[in-house]
Amino acid sequence: MKGGVKKESDRKLYPGYVFVELELDKNGMIPEKVWFLIKETEGVGDFIGSNGKPTAMSAKDQSKMLEEAERPDDAPSLKTEYKKSDKVKVTNGPFENFEGEVDEILGEQGKVRIITTIFGRPTPLELEYWQIEKV
Repeated sequence: MKGGVKKESDRKLYPGYVFVELELDKNGMIPEKVWFLIKETEGVGDFIGSNGKPTAMSAKDQSKMLEEAERPDDAPSLKTEYKKSDKVKVTNGPFENFEGEVDEILGEQGKVRIITTIFGRPTPLELEYWQIEKV
């Protein structure tokens, strides 16, 4: 959420790196065509390794990278200053200037559920976190 607008974006795990899985030739070298294909790719500087010869990633690094890539990024967690039973005031929307108490933080939805009194009855409202402020 930025400025009250939900925005979805991709996050690069390893910006500036190109990972290639390839078979070496009989001499244990990278085939010449593949070498030049990689080197001539726009944005590719050089290989990681010594003397311009690429080195293989360790099994530990490979598993760490794959775990990070497969980790679900379904919903970012909601980081707010509010916690259950905080007294809040609605600052935006049809219930502006109503006061209530935080009942639940709905991180998956990016909302906060508050309990306010409408016509003498406790009523739950689900609001965006930016629509409320602490009293």
